[in-house]
Amino acid sequence: MLKDTNRIALLSTIDMAMRLHEASVYAVMFERLFETSVNELYIFDPDSFKLVVVNEAARNNLGYSHLELERMTIFDINPQFDVESLKEMIEGLKAGKQERVVFNTLHRRKDGSLYYVESHMQLFEYRKAKYCMIFAIDITEKKKVENELEESQKQYIELAQEAPIGILKCDIDGNIVYINKKALEILGSMGVAKQRGGGQRRSNHNG
Repeated sequence: MLKDTNRIALLSTIDMAMRLHEASVYAVMFERLFETSVNELYIFDPDSFKLVVVNEAARNNLGYSHLELERMTIFDINPQFDVESLKEMIEGLKAGKQERVVFNTLHRRKDGSLYYVESHMQLFEYRKAKYCMIFAIDITEKKKVENELEESQKQYIELAQEAPIGILKCDIDGNIVYINKKALEILGSMGVAKQRGGGQRRSNHNG
């Protein structure tokens, strides 16, 4: 029969083993979630800027292997970052001014091609060390649609300006927000006609 002290020691050992097992299960689960995320995830050192771990989605899009990325910094994949601006963002996170920073930027693949991403950067602590994590969403297709829409609007404005009919647009208060060349010509002619008509009436009245 176990003495009380031995029983306590055994229960403590079992409890510790259970806690370690639970921690291990959670660690495996979070590692799995990180690696299989459909969005790009990057963890890097906020002082050296060296990449610590990059998930599968990011590796596949960038075209780099694990070993290659381990020798790289965040600047190697982001040509728009500069040391000072990144340091400023990280210092803001360290000071607690904000929980995360959201920004649109470009990532550069191994073959040199670029693609747009919406990045969410935050700071976290692991084993008393601080790390930065970037959650990046590839928005290349969204940006493509936006550019096509912008180009379409530009073409519409150019066509409207040269249209043979007057085009005029007002807001709900009646303020003109757009007017093409032909409309300006028509309104200008109407203004001249009114002036002439008024002058003619005044001449007849005086006579």
